[in-house]
Amino acid sequence: MAAPMLSGTNIFFLEISGVFFGLSIYILTIINQEQPVPYMDEIFHIPQAQAYCSGNFSTWDSMITTLPGLYLVSVGLLKPLTVLLRPSNSVELCTPFWLRMTNVIFAVGNLYVLYCLIWKLHSQTSKNFSTLKGLMKALNLAMFPVLYFFTFLYYTDAGSTFFTLLMYLLSLYGNHTLAAIIGGAAVMMRQTNIVWAAFAGGTAVASCIIDYSHCPDVAEKDHGRHLTDWEYYDLLKSSLIKAVNNPKKGYARLLVQVAAVAWPYAALGLGFCAFVILNGGIVVGDISSHVACLHLPQFFYCCSFLALFAFPFTFSYHKAVTFIRFLRDNVITVVVIGGAMVTAVYYFTYTHPYLLADNRHYPFYIWRKIYQRHELARYGLVPVYVYSLWSCHMQLRYRNPLWKLTFLLCLVLASVPQHLVEFRYFILPYLFFRIHTRSFGAWKLLMEFVAYCVVNAATLRLFLEKPFVWEGVSEQQRFMW
Repeated sequence: MAAPMLSGTNIFFLEISGVFFGLSIYILTIINQEQPVPYMDEIFHIPQAQAYCSGNFSTWDSMITTLPGLYLVSVGLLKPLTVLLRPSNSVELCTPFWLRMTNVIFAVGNLYVLYCLIWKLHSQTSKNFSTLKGLMKALNLAMFPVLYFFTFLYYTDAGSTFFTLLMYLLSLYGNHTLAAIIGGAAVMMRQTNIVWAAFAGGTAVASCIIDYSHCPDVAEKDHGRHLTDWEYYDLLKSSLIKAVNNPKKGYARLLVQVAAVAWPYAALGLGFCAFVILNGGIVVGDISSHVACLHLPQFFYCCSFLALFAFPFTFSYHKAVTFIRFLRDNVITVVVIGGAMVTAVYYFTYTHPYLLADNRHYPFYIWRKIYQRHELARYGLVPVYVYSLWSCHMQLRYRNPLWKLTFLLCLVLASVPQHLVEFRYFILPYLFFRIHTRSFGAWKLLMEFVAYCVVNAATLRLFLEKPFVWEGVSEQQRFMW
């Protein structure tokens, strides 16, 4: 499963991982000095983990919305240290510092899994791929600002990302049973990861059908151009009909092969449905504040988020010219899409009370400074949404239509039901988007690296050096994503 690397590259990867781990430990130490007590959602997570560390598995904080995967993993990591070091009380190792340290371990794991994914997806198909560029892309994504920031707090994001990406890696290598098991661990970290388990299963089934029909897996160039989605569908349809009409194959054999791929993910999905029915919903606590809704603009926010953080690849003079040509050549399509977006913004924009009340999060200021500045401001952003959707599609245009359809559906499912606008919800959509983009330009990767370093430095500095106090509350508050 591991990405094969030359010995020199292997050593370089270990060196990069060591520096990444050392830097993360250094930052964690500084944060722990400035914020030694639980902060924000840590006031729920850390006491719960400490209860588990002391062997009390019957206590549960009703404000916690996620399943106990993070706490169980923390116990699994810290208990061996408890036995080894033999402290007087096992809870001593379950301090905020050590619990936060588990996320640093996950961060290093994310770096490795990201590299393995990038190598698997691009080493044989992307012309300008190299192991060094693949490693640089993996490092950039491991340092993705929203994900990297929450490495230093005891949140579920780092662990959730690790298990979800590992599930997808196993799926790509055809180990679907183990992938579904790891997918279960990802759901135990955060229930919404069931969407990405469906993505892994859906793309695996699509690949099975494509392989069976002997159709190309990607919309490769045909006489100097890419096949359109409809041309590819026609090609796949004709190839599939030819395959099933072959006496040595047939529909039965196709169904057997699809079932062999799909059943582990189907079992996971059925188990999740049973949980939702028995639990009475997806979240396990604070249900009134986490009610699903048809928040269609969340999809537009997500696409804009993807395009913004991938700006070296989604914004350029050439892309602007291409976009203008697209507008000129597809006026009716653009008008229809734009009209649908305006309608969605008008009828399906929801403002969560937390968004308006909590000035510790960046979305509070974006909403107040942009969306609430004028009643028409939210409609003025529709052209931005159109460009973001187009640019994201262009980055994935070489993927076959079945894959794109699966990704689109999962992107919608991961974003639209969310009432609250929170950047953490876009971490996995962004990573899945970026690992599948083919661009490996050295200067663009370097630009991305520098930008992420600057953003990480700025956000960590704001968190550490710009605390503020709420009226009537003695504890310091800090800015965060």
